[in-house]
Amino acid sequence: SLRINQVSLDDFMDLLALYKHEKDKNIWALVSGIFSTMYKIYPDQNLGTFIGKFCKPSLEVLGKEYSENSSQEESQLRSIICGLYAKYSNDKEFNNYFVDLFETNKYEEYNDGNYYNLVLSIAGMDPSVSVTKYLDKFIQAETPQIEGRYRSMLWGLSDPKTPEVVLNAILEGTIRGADGPYIVSGLISHTENGEAAWMIVKDNWDNLLKVMPEWTSSRILDGLPSIYNEALGKDIEKFVASNPLPSAEKITKQKIERLNANIKFKNLIINSLKKTRFE
Repeated sequence: SLRINQVSLDDFMDLLALYKHEKDKNIWALVSGIFSTMYKIYPDQNLGTFIGKFCKPSLEVLGKEYSENSSQEESQLRSIICGLYAKYSNDKEFNNYFVDLFETNKYEEYNDGNYYNLVLSIAGMDPSVSVTKYLDKFIQAETPQIEGRYRSMLWGLSDPKTPEVVLNAILEGTIRGADGPYIVSGLISHTENGEAAWMIVKDNWDNLLKVMPEWTSSRILDGLPSIYNEALGKDIEKFVASNPLPSAEKITKQKIERLNANIKFKNLIINSLKKTRFE
């Protein structure tokens, strides 16, 4: 309703407030997606502080610490809320707790995959945490499961060197070509590093397509529906029109349409977000 202008932002925020004490992980996953979109459109610290306060009541109940006794449902809920809080609240002490777990390798003792991934995710939000360490752990992983955990994190790291390091790993075959499109997609849609990633992707377009199976290459564009950067979006649209992906005309058109819808929504709501007092 908000996307098609059938409800005001104020009314929508009032509705969202009803879920502040929700305990259903699926509801929180939806709330997380909503806040993520808002922040991409309007990356303002007041909004970030508001998101942190929104998470606080549930965070105080669940805690940030690892617990062997957590149910799968509770563990998943903790991961969503801690991840949301870490990303937007600017609580350095909170985030450093997870960075320390990562740097000391303490998390490797944990049996709970949700918490293991949570540590990797929050530590990776710190630009000072090196992408090289993640890539090394990916290469040295002793099981396919552990390898998959690190692979799924590679595109989302805040280290500014991430696009160059990860794309080189794809081109050199350190990362399988079949996994390449999904990672490239994530790199392009990353809020901080997306534009830098796209510049490298453009410069290496033909070589990237050579190392990827043709049937997966269209997945490079899977991240477009989460991009709200108009300049980046227009450049991607222009480039893929001149450099089409193999056998992907219909998919490309759909992704570009969704990207343009995002920009339209951003232009529709940005002024309302700027006027909103997040408190």
